[in-house]
Amino acid sequence: MSLDLSIFQDAAQYLRMSEEKKMEIMAKQIALAKTIGGPKPVWVPTPEDPDLGYTRGLWSETKAGMAQLVRDDNGETYAVKEDDVMECNPPKYHQCEDMANLTYLNEASVLDVLRSRYTEFLIYTYSGLFCVTVNPYKMLPVYAMYCIDAYRGRKRNEMPPHLYAVADTAYQQMLTYRENQSMLITGESGAGKTVNTKKVIQYFALVAAAGAPAGKANAKSAKDMSLEDKIVSANPALEAFGNAKTTRNDNSSRFAFHILGFSEEQIDGIWKISAAILHHMNMEFRNKQREEQAEADGTDNADKCCFLLGLNSSEFLKYIYRQPGPLLQGCPC
Repeated sequence: MSLDLSIFQDAAQYLRMSEEKKMEIMAKQIALAKTIGGPKPVWVPTPEDPDLGYTRGLWSETKAGMAQLVRDDNGETYAVKEDDVMECNPPKYHQCEDMANLTYLNEASVLDVLRSRYTEFLIYTYSGLFCVTVNPYKMLPVYAMYCIDAYRGRKRNEMPPHLYAVADTAYQQMLTYRENQSMLITGESGAGKTVNTKKVIQYFALVAAAGAPAGKANAKSAKDMSLEDKIVSANPALEAFGNAKTTRNDNSSRFAFHILGFSEEQIDGIWKISAAILHHMNMEFRNKQREEQAEADGTDNADKCCFLLGLNSSEFLKYIYRQPGPLLQGCPC
């Protein structure tokens, strides 16, 4: 039995395609596959166009261990190693809701699914247990109260991909198993982490307070405000203290430490560890002459890393060279 999309009202088109549109897209994909022809439709890299990444093509032949891939759009041939060939998925997986179901799970197919769904403003896509979100940079009606009501208490596999489905799964498991649950929201600057975090908190607040007495919509004091109103009202104050501008985001959140209640000493320690990791990543090595052994190509980054971690630099390098030593003796951390 298919899901009645009318429960999502005007948000339906941003959550799941109608059956008619699915059939239309399927027909186009099948026609495209027949046009390309051949037993192995593949993805052809487009190094001259990094934004495109890959385009459809055909594996025509193999020469000296190199697969000869012919682009469908311009007929050009591109050679790649056989092991690096990425096959296209059958047409039925075009714009699929869960990429874990793909027959061929490769980089090009994942990008194609996300890109094709994004053009239809289907911003949520599952990848197994994960929910991938692509920032639409516009407000969509997918967070309305009727969407929250639609996802509340429903099984994840019954509903279109959405942050609310993940949040409700965590909430229901908390009630069922009486154990704390966690959600990880990660991404680069401007990806939408802050907005999605707010929506998760809003969802929990509304669902948890569903049984609260009515009549508080016009509450005048903080004491009379609902849980959801208190959380939403607290956000501007937190952001005023903790937000900063980045190259991709004018309102990048920086107040997580304060929400978690870390002390200034703990925050300072976190920054030291983070900086030490970055210095460690910048370390370079070279082979010793006449030996199958590596050595550091300069010790500046190692010295900075060890200074931040309270370690002895020479012992740290010996440990990296696999020469055991008292690395942690006297370590104050």
